[in-house]
Amino acid sequence: PSAKSPADVDAAALIFVRIPFNGSFTKRYKGGTIEQLWRFKKSEGEAVNLTGDYPGTSYRPLWSAETGRVYFLTDRDDHMNLWSMTPTGTDLKQHTRHVGLDIRGYSLRGRRAVYQLGPDLWSIDLATDQAAKLDITLDTDLDQLREKWIDKPAEYITSARLSPDGEKVVITA
Repeated sequence: PSAKSPADVDAAALIFVRIPFNGSFTKRYKGGTIEQLWRFKKSEGEAVNLTGDYPGTSYRPLWSAETGRVYFLTDRDDHMNLWSMTPTGTDLKQHTRHVGLDIRGYSLRGRRAVYQLGPDLWSIDLATDQAAKLDITLDTDLDQLREKWIDKPAEYITSARLSPDGEKVVITA
């Protein structure tokens, strides 16, 4: 691979969260350790706060080359939802509008994102903002649900009942 020129390196921006996650899941926290998004470009010399207009949490920035936007989680609407903006911090757009549960994590690929909402995974088309819960079934290999053959079932009989006419018997093992 060829080396990048200084101009290419300078044009790149780093979007980051200055204060790392402090372990608190306090909803709608607006204190001194909020997570906000910042942009650093070598040519600017100093990082610029992109989400300083909102005193709450904004975190998990991910860049999409397909859309040219920075996606992130924020509780601007009182619930942690997926939003995006341009790399300069303008043109703020809300993509999900969930209430009751907060989005905890997400992943981007192309023009689609997958995110966790409570115990479920959801997928959203970022071009149309159409979201749908993913139908996932996990099979189990629990011992209680495995097929088991018993060599001597009579040893496991717990009860037996004869029908009134003596023609049939019910055995529980």
